[in-house]
Amino acid sequence: MQNISDQQNAQRVEANLTASESDLADVVKDNAAGLPGATTDNQTMPGVVQILAGLEQAKQRDIKQHNINLLNKYAPAAIAIFDRDMHYLSASARWISDFNIKEEVLGLSHYQVFPNISDLCRSYHQRALAGEIIITDNFRFEMPDGAVRWVRLELGPWIDDDSAIGGIVIFTEDNTRSKTAEQEVELGRTKLQAALSSMYDAVFIADEHGTLIDFNEAFAVMHGFKNKAECPVKLSDYPAILEKISADGEVVSPQQWPVFRAMRGEKHSGIEYTVRRKDTGLSLIGSYSFAPLRNGDGLITGAVVSIRDVTQQRRMEQLIDTKRGELEEAGRHFLARQTAAAIAHDLNQPLTAVSTYTNVALQVLETDSQNLETLRYALTQAEQQAQRAGKMMHELVASLQKNQSVSESINIVDLLIESVEIVVGKGGYGLRPHLHWQIAPALPPVLGNHLQIQKVVINLISNAIQAMQDITPAQAKLTISAEIQQADAAMLHICVSDTGIGLTEAEVKDVFQAFYSTKATGLGMGLAICRTIIGAHGGKLWAESKPDTGASFHFTLPIVK
Repeated sequence: MQNISDQQNAQRVEANLTASESDLADVVKDNAAGLPGATTDNQTMPGVVQILAGLEQAKQRDIKQHNINLLNKYAPAAIAIFDRDMHYLSASARWISDFNIKEEVLGLSHYQVFPNISDLCRSYHQRALAGEIIITDNFRFEMPDGAVRWVRLELGPWIDDDSAIGGIVIFTEDNTRSKTAEQEVELGRTKLQAALSSMYDAVFIADEHGTLIDFNEAFAVMHGFKNKAECPVKLSDYPAILEKISADGEVVSPQQWPVFRAMRGEKHSGIEYTVRRKDTGLSLIGSYSFAPLRNGDGLITGAVVSIRDVTQQRRMEQLIDTKRGELEEAGRHFLARQTAAAIAHDLNQPLTAVSTYTNVALQVLETDSQNLETLRYALTQAEQQAQRAGKMMHELVASLQKNQSVSESINIVDLLIESVEIVVGKGGYGLRPHLHWQIAPALPPVLGNHLQIQKVVINLISNAIQAMQDITPAQAKLTISAEIQQADAAMLHICVSDTGIGLTEAEVKDVFQAFYSTKATGLGMGLAICRTIIGAHGGKLWAESKPDTGASFHFTLPIVK
């Protein structure tokens, strides 16, 4: 509707001017009648011609101004016209809005409207006034409020009727959004480059046409190139240079390479391939992670692939596996030696007892003695010790088979008495120490394997007696105590003490180590086995001693709830 109105106004102006010309011609003709040289026909007088020419020029000026006004109002571009002193002669509506001008600029100096205009911009004006046409696509223009606009700038001179430069015309197109987006893209690219450069992993990005868009230096080094410049940018060139081998040893076809799988929409992480250069044989093991790149519509536009060199890691794992196998083999040999030592240790006492009682029986028979009671006792004890040796073997095998032994409720007092009887014996041999019992009344039963706990007690009593072999019988004192542990009412505390030579501080720390012994003929397995047994029952075994004051061995066992 605005365009129609403006067109009607133009027609109205033209009609008014035409009417004015006709009226003026008639008046001139009427007043000129009877003057010398006057005519009354259709010929016009020279004065009239001059007046009509002036009217025609006025009409044309009005039409031009009207058209300029229409151009300023509806032009989609920012246009301004200046005189030689850079005063505004015209400015389009787009110019006014793009540069956020709030005042009427016609007649004002451009430098008054923009007082902070740059020296570069002023130089452009002077060059245009000198006749130069200047075009620049990205011109930085700072607004009075400090905001920055990026514009496409064209400026050049306009020529007046005398063929002289009357001023300049400036055309601008606001590219701030596109420039800002371009800067953001460039910033993002810079950050991407920085990130890629800092990565130890090889990373590359490819478009849907199989062209490398970007990749880092690690990609070049990992694939045997001297630098990025040597790397082909077409993925189709790489099958002639490289081959990929899957974990099962099969050569992977290029169509199944991670980058092409990603372009088909696959996404995976940690898939390993061996990558080998065909020309040099250089190879490595790469852990690949890949995914497709998609645009805003979800369409695949490329792929991103990262590769981590895990060659050293896999070699180290292989070495560790080899060493682990060697350690396991050494462990099996150690276990075999430990088992043999444990068997020898456990069987030593009952077999020694069997030998001793058998010798007694033989002596009775050799002397043709009629002491049948002694003979019966010796043979009975020999039989019991042989049966005990068999039980020990059974329990040892059971403990070696993941501790498949039976737990039961044990009367600890009965077990202690029985153990002393086994070691000392009714008719005893060797040193018979003074025995002191310190048993708390009404002790509750403990939970465990009877034969294994008895093995511990017998070992501790035997060690105590052996520790007192070098002192006089009057000084030899064996004390056995049992009570509920004061620090933990759920545990029973048992202690075997002697008055022998005792242990040094270092011996107290090492005495439970396998193959460590304070005896010249000891295997060093007894106390180590004892600690293992007590620990398997949920208790603790420890030693206390001072040289020449004897030693005390303590252990705890859980009370039956």
